[in-house]
Amino acid sequence: GSNGDVEVGEAAAATVGTPSSSNFRQRKAMLLSFLFILAIVAVAIAGARSRVGYVAIGAMMVYGIHWTLIWLYESLVDPFLPSHGPRHKVKRTSARLAYYAVFFLSFATMFRHRDGDDVNAYDFMGLNCLGAYMIVIAVLFYVDLALAIAEVIRGVGPLVTPTEDVEAAEESEFRKKKAAICWALIAIGLIQSAVLCYAEPIITRLSIPLEDLHPCLDGYKIALISDIHVGVLVAKEEIEMTLRKANEEGVQSMAISGDLGDQKVGAAALHSMKPFVDDVDAQVPMLWTSGNHENFVGVKSWRTVIEDHGIINIENSFFVHRGVDFGWCGGAADGEADASINFVGLADLSGRSMQNTTSMYPESEFIVQPQLSQTMNSLSAHIGKPVSAADDVATVLLYHTPAEFKQNSEAGSDLQLSGHTHGGHVWPFHAFTLMYDGTSGLFSRSVAGGGDKKFMYVSEGVIGWGPRVRLFSRPEITIITLKSGGGEPSGDTGLRVGEAFKYITLVSLVLGALVHGYVMFIKATKKEATAAGEDKLK
Repeated sequence: GSNGDVEVGEAAAATVGTPSSSNFRQRKAMLLSFLFILAIVAVAIAGARSRVGYVAIGAMMVYGIHWTLIWLYESLVDPFLPSHGPRHKVKRTSARLAYYAVFFLSFATMFRHRDGDDVNAYDFMGLNCLGAYMIVIAVLFYVDLALAIAEVIRGVGPLVTPTEDVEAAEESEFRKKKAAICWALIAIGLIQSAVLCYAEPIITRLSIPLEDLHPCLDGYKIALISDIHVGVLVAKEEIEMTLRKANEEGVQSMAISGDLGDQKVGAAALHSMKPFVDDVDAQVPMLWTSGNHENFVGVKSWRTVIEDHGIINIENSFFVHRGVDFGWCGGAADGEADASINFVGLADLSGRSMQNTTSMYPESEFIVQPQLSQTMNSLSAHIGKPVSAADDVATVLLYHTPAEFKQNSEAGSDLQLSGHTHGGHVWPFHAFTLMYDGTSGLFSRSVAGGGDKKFMYVSEGVIGWGPRVRLFSRPEITIITLKSGGGEPSGDTGLRVGEAFKYITLVSLVLGALVHGYVMFIKATKKEATAAGEDKLK
C-alpha cells in the first residue's frame, strides 16, 4: 500500500544520502591527515631539536590525530553501521564513543607506563593498541592512495560521488568491500608484526675493516645491543636471551649505545636488569652511553643502576681495551704490548634541548650534552697522542643518535655505533628519520685529506620503545667483526628496508596529498557544474 511505498522511499533516500556525505568527510579527513603528517615531518627535519620545534609539532599532532581518527572511522567503521532502521542513531553513536574510548585509553598508556612497577593487562593491551593504529593507518593510506590514482587514471568517475540511486547503492557496497579488504590486510600486518617483535631478534653479522686497527686485534668482535628499553613490556627472559645470544658469538665486548632504560627506576626495572649481573661474562666489558629515553625518565638514577650492575658508563668518557687484557696481544711483534681499541661514549644529542628543563623531565639537572672535543682531548692525553692522528689505535664511538657522522669521524672516530631510529619502527615514522645521517645499516665516508674510510652503523634496536609493533623494520642484535687494514666491509651490508622506506614514505605522502587534493577539486567542480545545469565540464 501507500504506507509501504513511503517507508521504502525513505529508506532509499537515507541510503542515497549517507554514503556520499560520509565519503566526503572521509576524503577531507584523509587529505588533512596527509597534510598534517607532511607538515610535522617538515618541522621535525627543519628544527625539531629546538623548543619551538617541539611546540609546533605538538600543536600539529593534536589536529593531525583529530582528522586521522575521523578518516579511520569513516573508512573502517562507518561502512558497517546502519544508516536507517530501529535505533540506528543509538548504534552509530555507541560505535563512535567506543572507537574514541579505545584510542584515548591506549594513548594514555604512553605516559602512564613509565611509572609502572608491574606489567598489567592495561599496559599490555593499551600500548599494543597504540602501535596497532600505526599499522591500520599504513594499510588504509596505501589502499586509498591506490584507489585515488585509479580514479585519476579513469578520469575521476562517479565511483564515490553518486548522482543516482543505483550509484549510491554501488558506492555503499563498494565501501563495505574496501573496508573488509583493509581489515584483512591489517590482520596480516598485525600477525607478522607480533611474530617479529616477540620472536628472538635477528642476528646481523658484518665485518668492517679499520685502517688503524692493530694486526694482533684482527677479528675483534663487538656485540651492539642498542635500544633494549627496559620497561613494563620487556620481560627479564628477553634480556637473558639477548645476552645469551651475544655471548654465544664469542664477542670481546658489548656496546649499549643508549636507551637501555625506558621507565623510572623501580622494582620492575631492577628485576629486568638482573641478567646483567647473572649472565654476563666478567671478562667481556659491557659499555653504555645515554640515550634520549634515559633522559626522559631520570638519567641520574639509570647511571646508578648501570654502574651497580657492572656496566661501564662511558658517557662523555672513554674506555681503552688493551689486547693483553684478554690474551690476544703482548708478543714480541712491534707494538703488540700496547695494542688496544679506544671506546668513546658521547651523551645523547637530546641533552642539548632537554638540559635543565625541570618542569618537563625528572632529574633534568643531571642531563648532560654531548662533549666531543673535551672527551677526545681527554683520550688523547691518556694515550699520549691526538686521537685523530693515531694511526695504530682504532677508536669506536658510541653515540645514540645517528647524527654528526662527519664531525665525529673528523675528530678521530673510526666506527660510530648508533641506534635510536629502530629502523623507522613503524610507518609513517620512517620519514622522520630523514633528519639523521642514517636510518638503518652501514654507512661510510672518507675523511678529507686522507684515503681512510670511516664507518657508522645504525642498529634497528633489540626491542624498541613502547608498542611491540613493527612495520618495515626488524629487531636485531648486531655482531661486528673488526678487520685490520683496508678493504671493503662484508656480511649484511646491503640496503635495508627501513633505509629505503624513509624516501618511499615521504614520496607517497606528497603524492597522496596531491592526488587526493586533485580528486576532491575535480569532484567539487563537477558538483557545481551540475547544480548550474551544465551538461559538460571543460
